Amino acid sequence: MDERTLDSIENLVLAIKRRMPGVRFVPRENWHITLSFLGYQEDDDILKITRSLRRAVDNFEDQDIKLDEISYGPPGKTPRMIWIGTDRATSENLSRIKKALEEEMLDSGVNFKGEGRNFNGHITLARFMLGREEREGLPPLNEKTQLSFTAEGIDLMESELKRDGAEYTVLQKFPFRN
Repeated sequence: MDERTLDSIENLVLAIKRRMPGVRFVPRENWHITLSFLGYQEDDDILKITRSLRRAVDNFEDQDIKLDEISYGPPGKTPRMIWIGTDRATSENLSRIKKALEEEMLDSGVNFKGEGRNFNGHITLARFMLGREEREGLPPLNEKTQLSFTAEGIDLMESELKRDGAEYTVLQKFPFRN
């Protein structure tokens, strides 16, 4: 994500923070869109994953990512987070990439649990566990945005769970074909 987009998101987050003291927001350096969560992987499987990523990205060009709304997530369920979602066309495009990537990984023998639901592209901005009374006190949050950026590839990331949240490390970058 470019700095202009990150700055714009950060300004939106600061305005929300003022209305929601006590909610733990995700640090800016951890903002990302997850295509596939792979869970714990053995070191030997990382090579299979990188080969799969390389093959998958070769089928796609840079992606225009449009972010259209900040809302509670997941939709239709008890709110557990605040996210900024991608528009429908972006989610559909990212879903095609996700599908190609997961098919490559399955063909390569990578052990992971695929999701059986439609892909809903988003960047998680905050996570929380609220009781019923606290959920009912949440302020309305359906803020439209018109932010966009160009994704030039996919990053293979490792997450390490720490006391104050996950810490992410980019293991390798895989640029889309240009």
